[in-house]
Formats: sequence, structure tokens, C-alpha cells
Amino acid sequence: GKTVLIYGSNRTGKTQQACKFPKPIYLGFENGLNGIAGVPYKFFNTWGEYLGLMKALLAPQNINKTREVYQTFIFDTVQAAAMLCQEYVCGMYGAQSIKEGNSGFGLWTEYETEFKRQINKLVKGGFTVIFISHETTREFTDETGKSYSKIYPAGDKRSIDPVCDAVDIIAYASVNGLDDMGNELKSSLYMKNTKKSLV
Repeated sequence: GKTVLIYGSNRTGKTQQACKFPKPIYLGFENGLNGIAGVPYKFFNTWGEYLGLMKALLAPQNINKTREVYQTFIFDTVQAAAMLCQEYVCGMYGAQSIKEGNSGFGLWTEYETEFKRQINKLVKGGFTVIFISHETTREFTDETGKSYSKIYPAGDKRSIDPVCDAVDIIAYASVNGLDDMGNELKSSLYMKNTKKSLV
């Protein structure tokens, strides 16, 4: 039942390593499973499709059967899921965009509430959940009032921050380049919070 967020650039092995966890199911909000065979998966074109699957898998009458088949949920990626969630909320309120909804005041609260509610349902299900995100930078202020940039999981604050709050472990995946023979070195996973990255 541990929950993990792994973030980093492309080709760091985030998805490949996540798929090695016991009895995984890949929840794909973007294309990221190519080249990995034998992993049960579901790709989503809408947030409603995701809600339908989760309702079926986590329903009280189905939960024991779900646990027999799956132990790990791989949520890939947070920012792609957030975009589908935004479209879903806009559809509920007849808005063209989150910003334009609610007579121009925006649907930011409604979007954040929906995304956070569904994330909490997933992490409270008693399964291992691995969230995957790309990396970006975010500005912070230190104790002296000086600002600095830090590598941070990608996504807007209404989606990625609830995930960061919900997980037990946050890990930053970093590439290590090539060895002297030109072979790709395995990536490193950092789990210490520094001014360079949130890990």
C-alpha cells in the first residue's frame, strides 16, 4: 500500500521500473508503455473513462477480486491526467476552458477538488500506487528571502501538489549518460530533498 511519485526527464526508466512492481496495471494518460511487454494496461481518452474503470475496480463488491489480479497501479502521467480532468470539469459546467468558466471567474476550485478527490480515492484503496511525472522547474524562496529555481515534478499546482501531498515517497530519476564503451548507464533515483530538486 505504499505510494510513490517518480519524476524526471524522458528515457530515465520511470515506467520500466514501475512495471517491475508486483501485479501491475498501467493507467495510461499518455503513450508511455511502448517496448514493455506483458503488462496489463488501459489507455484513457477522457477523464470519464478513468472514473469508470476506477469505480469498477474499487467498488466494495469488486475490491477483493481486484486485489487478486492487481497489486500496483501505475498512473502515467500526472500532467496528462490533469488535462483530461480539466476537459471533464469544463464539460460539466459548459465552459470552453477552466479559465473562462464560472462567468470568467474560472473553475479552478472545481478542477482542483475533482482531481484531488480522485487521487485520494486511489491512494486510499490499499494498493501500491506509482505516479509518474515529467520534470520542470519551480521558483522558491529561501530563508533569507532570496529566490531560486528547483527541479520539480511537472504539472500545475492544483494537480501535482495534491499528488506530492498524498504520496509516501518522492523520487527524482536522473540519467547518467554513457560509459567508456558507449553503453547507456542505468539512471539514478534520488530521494533527498535539496535546493536542486524535490526528492
